[in-house]
Amino acid sequence: MIDIEVKNLTKTFLQPDSKNKHKYNYLNVLNNLNLEIENNEVISLIGPSGTGKSTLLNILSGYDSDYQGIININRNIEGKKLSFIFQSHNLLPWLTAFENVKLISNSESSDTNRPQKILEELGLKNFINTYPNSLSGGMKRRVSIARAFVNDPNILLMDEPFVSLEKPLANQLRDQTISLIKKNKVTVILVTHDLREAIMFSDRIIFCNETPLKILWEKKINLQGCRQYDSSIVDKIQKEILNEHPDILKAVNTNGSRS
Repeated sequence: MIDIEVKNLTKTFLQPDSKNKHKYNYLNVLNNLNLEIENNEVISLIGPSGTGKSTLLNILSGYDSDYQGIININRNIEGKKLSFIFQSHNLLPWLTAFENVKLISNSESSDTNRPQKILEELGLKNFINTYPNSLSGGMKRRVSIARAFVNDPNILLMDEPFVSLEKPLANQLRDQTISLIKKNKVTVILVTHDLREAIMFSDRIIFCNETPLKILWEKKINLQGCRQYDSSIVDKIQKEILNEHPDILKAVNTNGSRS
């Protein structure tokens, strides 16, 4: 079953001309993009900054409706829900951790204690009533993850959610997020520049080129058992990918104004 279908998706931005401040040029970040994602499949998008990966997530989430093409989200599952974990935690500073999660929780849910349970599951039992300015960066990230899972989403979009964290903390949160994904059987699109992260999360990795975003290569990942960042199996798959396509990551480290 296909959960997400993208057909001939095109997105264009207006940007100022570098030589003439009174002139604007059209920037085509997505051009007739086609993509299918199966139910419960986890895919990662890897590509240079400025290719339109985050733009794609914004369109799929409904934050951006100014595009051409067709987006089909499978609605055969009753109550299908979509969540988003952003690069920034985006917490409301005047609300506690619990209140930030409760704010977007489904009022029709039979489990009224769900916000507290998901926060406790992510290690925040003693910080439920704490405001964001008193939380560490890792705790804020846990709250944003709790917020994304509080309504038991069927589809999860993640835009480099671990990029600003120290490696030990990032690995811990990756493990917790993978556990929640598997437990809740979620269809996932992860945007990342980290190949190891993509391998540990994904059933399929999609490598993209520079703007406009186009798919260069797809790699299916058959990762049995341990899904950990520094595991030997992740290391082995990474070497296999780089041996097969030695230059595939060269463009990933280029700089751009939009991702």
